[in-house]
Amino acid sequence: MTIWAAFFLICSLDECLAVGSPLFQSRAACEQAVQSQGVFMIGARWPKYKIVEWQCVGFNKKEV
Repeated sequence: MTIWAAFFLICSLDECLAVGSPLFQSRAACEQAVQSQGVFMIGARWPKYKIVEWQCVGFNKKEV
């Protein structure tokens, strides 16, 4: 099973940060959530930062 999370690279005039999203069960759900909510949530939480890039990344369950 693969789980998905969005990662955003956001930058202000002084610095850049990488921030993540909650987990999703599919890439499509991740991408839809980013476009419908995530972009606005990033802007509200970090108003001095602009989104430079974002990507949904999949993680496979591994045995430990």
